[in-house]
Amino acid sequence: MTPLRIGFVGQELEDFVDSIRERREPLSGARLARAVVGVIYAGYLSAATGRRVELPRA
Repeated sequence: MTPLRIGFVGQELEDFVDSIRERREPLSGARLARAVVGVIYAGYLSAATGRRVELPRA
């Protein structure tokens, strides 16, 4: 691993750089990003409608 220790963001960046070097998917890859955006969107939708928003299970 590279010495980029700057808290969580630094760890994520470090893994991203390592994933490029090692030709692998980063731990915080596209699937996780999509899931996070879905949760954030559901929160906005719930706040706007005042209702519970069901999230799909993985």
